[in-house]
Amino acid sequence: LVALFPGDDEPTAYEYEHGFVRVMRRGAAVWKYQRNDQGDITRQTDPDGNVTEYSYDKRGQLLAVWYPDHSCQRLKWNDLGQLTQEQLPNGGVRRYRYDALGRQIAREDEHGALTHYHWDAVGRLLKVVLPGGATRELSYTPYGKVTAERDELGRVTRYEYADGLHLISRRINPDGSQLKYRYDNTRLLLTEIENESGERYQLAY
Repeated sequence: LVALFPGDDEPTAYEYEHGFVRVMRRGAAVWKYQRNDQGDITRQTDPDGNVTEYSYDKRGQLLAVWYPDHSCQRLKWNDLGQLTQEQLPNGGVRRYRYDALGRQIAREDEHGALTHYHWDAVGRLLKVVLPGGATRELSYTPYGKVTAERDELGRVTRYEYADGLHLISRRINPDGSQLKYRYDNTRLLLTEIENESGERYQLAY
């Protein structure tokens, strides 16, 4: 099967094998993909002949990426399928920690800087503590919709929702400017956007 899609310059053609893209062509440029039995890409060759290779575990989780310059990125996962460590091609290591409910609670970057994540009892992210100690906080409706975001500089962005629809109707930016949304109440489709300058855009379906 070959699918042809017109682009801005030259058409792009796709060749498939067992439902997966095997070759992509754009003009004289050709990208080639080899896959395992699960359909995961194991080898990718770009138009210049550069090869990137991928390896996976039995669960299909990515374990390593070998780049054309022979550098390697390695990943480690726990028994729950969560990424716990990422070794970058330059040797740096990122680490990730989770709580008993599987929620990420900490991220350590390759420089040792820690970001912490705090959640409420129903799994909503409440606070992010950045490496320097600054925080970002979120507030919610009883239905789990975000009503306010406070960034690390103390700036607050607020959100309002259409009555009974739980769809955002207005975003109030820290400077007081507003972005408004209107909906078709029957089909719950977005029909109009009014930006911060008062310009309106109609959407038709």
